[in-house]
Amino acid sequence: MLGSYSMNFILLYMICGFTSAFFCFYILRWYFIGHTIGALAVGVIGSFAGALIGSIFFHEGISVINASIAFIISFLSLYLFHSVSKHYPD
Repeated sequence: MLGSYSMNFILLYMICGFTSAFFCFYILRWYFIGHTIGALAVGVIGSFAGALIGSIFFHEGISVINASIAFIISFLSLYLFHSVSKHYPD
């Protein structure tokens, strides 16, 4: 069973993914395959990938460094997905 500490990890990285997807889709007006759902899925997956990379290099729990790495990797994955999506319109 997940403890509250593990749940904080999951919620923090999901919020990072949702925030980067919201920023890219609604503020920057980037096009994504799957529109909002596609952006949210890629943002959350990128956020968890950033959390994994951050936990490999920095062996800490929840920290500002891990959260910022998760947000940056999420944003980069959304940028890559946007670059691919604009060549394949729905």
